[in-house]
Amino acid sequence: MTIISIFAEDNDDEQVASMCIKLTQMLQYITEDISKDTTFSLELNHTRNYTDLISIRFGQGISFDYQVDPSMNRLRLPRLVIQPIVENCVKYSRKPDRVLRISIHAWMENGFWYVNIQDNGDGFSKEALKEIDDKIRNFDLGSKTPFLSIQGMGLVNIYLRLKLYYSDHFYFKLENKPGQIPDAGGVSITIGGNTHERT
Repeated sequence: MTIISIFAEDNDDEQVASMCIKLTQMLQYITEDISKDTTFSLELNHTRNYTDLISIRFGQGISFDYQVDPSMNRLRLPRLVIQPIVENCVKYSRKPDRVLRISIHAWMENGFWYVNIQDNGDGFSKEALKEIDDKIRNFDLGSKTPFLSIQGMGLVNIYLRLKLYYSDHFYFKLENKPGQIPDAGGVSITIGGNTHERT
């Protein structure tokens, strides 16, 4: 990847060079031990690298809007809890006949950090919501914790890692609701956790 980036720079192809750098940073981030936590700043940078690459790929067919409280940068949180949600939105909500709009809003309130991600897609089916709810309920009732890997980084996986990291001091909500973005509707996913230092 570094060789491709150097070649692109030598040939004045700044976009390809930038893509290589972002992809290299993403690969470095996801190959770290997933059990290690990270800072909000690094997690957000990983997410921005992903959305920058997706924007290059789909052009005007997709847009991302970030509204982030900069005071959150040094907060510690589990690795890979934001970008996989955005990737899910791209994977399941994008259609060729409309512009996919995704908003990422991050803030702190009453001792918790929150990240809300919305899109203007078709939303969750009743079956999908029930399946997710059932898996979460089974885990909360004491079922065996599944192996948590990077592959298949789904919403239930994110719920499990938030719970393992924060115990009961976290927030996780999925819903279909009219959004605050153009072409209202689609999915709204909010996650969060206690901002206090873990002991």
